[in-house]
Amino acid sequence: MKRPHLNITQKFVIYLIAISIIPLLVVGMSSYAVSEAILQEEASRYSSAVVADQRDYLELQLEQIEGLIANVTGVEEIINVLGNEDLAQDSYTNLATQARIGYILNGYSNLRGLVSIDIFTVDDTHYHVGDTLDVSNIRTDLRDEILAETISSEQTVWWNGIEDNVNANSAYEKVLTAAKVITKVNSDTLQAE
Repeated sequence: MKRPHLNITQKFVIYLIAISIIPLLVVGMSSYAVSEAILQEEASRYSSAVVADQRDYLELQLEQIEGLIANVTGVEEIINVLGNEDLAQDSYTNLATQARIGYILNGYSNLRGLVSIDIFTVDDTHYHVGDTLDVSNIRTDLRDEILAETISSEQTVWWNGIEDNVNANSAYEKVLTAAKVITKVNSDTLQAE
């Protein structure tokens, strides 16, 4: 059997394909693969940077909340009212204490997500500054659970996680709760109360 002979035009076309189109296809496919790998790596790097930035922002907000708690618990007038049942029953003292808490809270008004500050005493006195003035429906079971967890925790501020709001009348059903046990040193016994 004879092989067909290629004329010069056919040879030129084959040569042209071999020298120009095949290398272009190889370069195009390899550059596509390299570009895809680089884009995936950049997307992964960007996602990691966004997550790290959000983590840093969340840590900053948590530190600001802890600073707010420290500011509220560092005001001696508030601590004195909390430790004195006679003062806690006085309407003027209650309003003045809530005003002091509100004044401290005002410094944190730019802190997004802060719903309220609630201070509960062992004799069931309640100080509230926040999203609603209606505090007639307090979830005492949840409050007692948070208190027990905070007392058993060895942390200064106990972050309880996302849960139901202690104030059932609040517009926010779920909140991220931070709690701290406030103690006062009894001047007679020198014991923390």
